[in-house]
Amino acid sequence: MPRLLPSVTDGRNFSLMNIVLLGHDQESLQQDNVFRTDTMIVVSVNTTTNTVSMLALPRDLLVYVPNWGMQRLNLAWGRGESIGWTDGGWGMFRQAVLYNFGIELHYYAMVDFSGFQAIINVLEGVTIAVDCPVRGYLFTGEYDAEQQPIFELTTLPIGVHHLNSREALWYARTRSNSTDFDRGRRQQQLLRAIWAQSRDLGLLSQLPSLWNDMLAVVDTNVPLEVVLQLAPLGLTLEPNAIENHFFRLNIESRSWTTPSGDNVQLPNGAMITMVQNFLTPPTQNRLVTDAARIHIYDGSGQDARWDAVAADRLIWEGLLAQPQGPAEAPYAETVIIDYTGATKGSSLEELARVLNVRADQVQFEPDPNRTADFEVFLGANYSSCFEREVQVVEYAPPATPTPAP
Repeated sequence: MPRLLPSVTDGRNFSLMNIVLLGHDQESLQQDNVFRTDTMIVVSVNTTTNTVSMLALPRDLLVYVPNWGMQRLNLAWGRGESIGWTDGGWGMFRQAVLYNFGIELHYYAMVDFSGFQAIINVLEGVTIAVDCPVRGYLFTGEYDAEQQPIFELTTLPIGVHHLNSREALWYARTRSNSTDFDRGRRQQQLLRAIWAQSRDLGLLSQLPSLWNDMLAVVDTNVPLEVVLQLAPLGLTLEPNAIENHFFRLNIESRSWTTPSGDNVQLPNGAMITMVQNFLTPPTQNRLVTDAARIHIYDGSGQDARWDAVAADRLIWEGLLAQPQGPAEAPYAETVIIDYTGATKGSSLEELARVLNVRADQVQFEPDPNRTADFEVFLGANYSSCFEREVQVVEYAPPATPTPAP
């Protein structure tokens, strides 16, 4: 791959800082110096435009690893450590990412399961808007007579949930009813939640005093002075100024079975466009740049805060929406009211696409004295689990606790 740069048409030069966030599984393997980086998210901070992009790299991508050959990407770090590569696992992983994706990495930060849970505990949990039901075996925190951990089959339904550290780790790892691609999306969602909770608790402004405590649970080569340089952006960043990118099956990658029977993903040519979009500031990438004021009401009658779920879904598309709580009356179908009177340059098309709303469900009521550009009344037919590689499951009460299969 060539070294990729932002796609711009006005000749501007951008200053990018690319930091890869890694989660490894050494605790589950119980082997010294052997682990896989099953979570790999590149965070690109554009210090020129004060925007952020995230890209999740699937663990099963088959790539060229220097001095080794074609291997899964999540094995590169451990390989570098085991053979004493220059700069160890970081050096080999960094070169593998540059060679295969054209992305130059500047820093890394890595945690294991315990470190991740320690961060969530400091934050007293994180709040997540779940737009697709998630099912899997959740560790109960208890052990059986043989001191084996006890798990229970758990479904997290659509809605807004505050997760403790055990639940957050489960949400980041499970893929019983979804794919590795969707798991990457959920991990980016957790990073958003960690950032928001840290900001709201005032922890970002306390970074110098918390730095040594953080180093006890996070392995990183990011200098404190760089963290302090980025802190003001973390305090002022708007949620819709964060872009999220992830591979999609049969678009940026395709499945393949190796001669030895391993199931892997092969990158497709569309990956180049995705990486360029990832490195390009959001205002260059998106059709929606008009900062529309969007108010969302939950008229579904489900009592599950669908307005907050839909608002969170819109943020991922660059639309900054405000949840307004329940509607005064129930709606059978979702309705969008357009108060702008705009004929072009409007957010309406993108809003309707993301919420999966038909043209006949849009009402036009131009109002120069409006307090919102659009009002959305979610109906009982609203499906937040849209354009996702998820097997939709119905909510079920927790099963009798049993050891995980």
